[in-house]
Amino acid sequence: MDNSQEEIILAHKQSFWYASHPMESANQTADKLQTRRAQAIEEIRKSYPPILTTALVAELMHCTIGDVRDKVHRGELPAVRWGQQFRFFREEVLAALEEVLEGEEEIASD
Repeated sequence: MDNSQEEIILAHKQSFWYASHPMESANQTADKLQTRRAQAIEEIRKSYPPILTTALVAELMHCTIGDVRDKVHRGELPAVRWGQQFRFFREEVLAALEEVLEGEEEIASD
């Protein structure tokens, strides 16, 4: 088999693969992402109590307790002072996370 035949076979294989794996449109990808986010938020609502400790928020956000405290002090995350500790309402934490995600989407679309 010479090079031209190999190139033809390779081109045929590539065209077959692309025909059987159509590219998703940007809207389809965005819709899938929105669906996954909605499912994740519902799972969080089922898994976490309505009032959260700093440790639970850190677990939820995959960060350290110190990061959570820093976000509270910078005003990025709403909290209620409970003596020496903070308490968080689950819905406010989820709203703050959604704001961050929406900001990332705007940056990505620019």
